[in-house]
This record gives sequence, C-alpha cells and structure tokens, in this order.
Amino acid sequence: MTYYNLDLYCLLGVNKDAKQDRFKIAYRSLALKYHPDVNKETGSEERFKKINFAYKALSDSEKRERYNKYLEERKNKADVSKYSTIGYITLFATVLSMLVLLVATLFPIPPAPYKLLAAILIATPRRNRTRLVLLLVILIPISPIIFQLMAFGLLLNIMSLLTYNVCQ
Repeated sequence: MTYYNLDLYCLLGVNKDAKQDRFKIAYRSLALKYHPDVNKETGSEERFKKINFAYKALSDSEKRERYNKYLEERKNKADVSKYSTIGYITLFATVLSMLVLLVATLFPIPPAPYKLLAAILIATPRRNRTRLVLLLVILIPISPIIFQLMAFGLLLNIMSLLTYNVCQ
C-alpha cells in the first residue's frame, strides 16, 4: 500500500521539523479518532490506513529521510513544470490576442447584420423600439471589443484550470 500523492506531515498534523515523540502523540490521537471500531463513518477505515502508513514512514528516521528527499524532488519537479506551463500559456494568450485583433481589423461587421437588425426593428413594437435602437447603437461599434473580452475571459478560465496547488 503506497500513497504517493499524500503529504504525510499534513496527514498527521505535524511540522516537517518535528521530533519523533510528536509523531507518536499525533498518531495515537488520530488513531483513536479514526479507528474503524470506534468511528463508523464511511471512509474512516481508509483514513486510518493512511494514518498508519504515515506514522510508519515518519517514525523510522531512515524512511523519513527518504521521504523528505522524495518531497524535495517532487517540489522541484513541480516548480519547473509550473513555470514552463506559464510560458506556454503566455505565448498562447499573445498569439490569440493578436489573431483576435487581426480578425476584428480585417473583417469589420458586414452590412448584412444591419439588414437583419433593420428587420428586427420593423418587427419590434414601437414602445420597445427606442431601447433596442439604443442598445444596438452601443453594441455594434464595440462588438469587436466584446469578442476580444469574451476570448480573454475564456483564456482566463483555461488558465485557472491549468494552475494547480502542489501541496494538498
């Protein structure tokens, strides 16, 4: 049974520089709390196994040293991949914004939508027509900007999905 993605220190609730007796105290209190005979909640047995694993790994000084090296390597590896991903995201954002500006400049709104808007205006009741005209007068000139903002918002959503927290 191995738990590669767990932070064993967080699981036991102790600091990385804690003494051996602190691990024993933390283990005993958590073992009493999550023991399957005492705690009948779903998932308590799995949590108890993780606590046992963490205690066995951290109570032995040799295993603890190996685990600390593993954490350090994992942290360094995560830092490198995080920075390289940010470089690609920045490049993607720059290229996307340039493409949006190019399309908005080369292809302004064609006259066909204006004909469609005129048909909508004719079909709109007179009392609502003023609001619609004001809305269209405001929206048509800034529609390339709205498109750019929508594309940038989509990009921000993609960037938020790609970022992650290293220690959980």
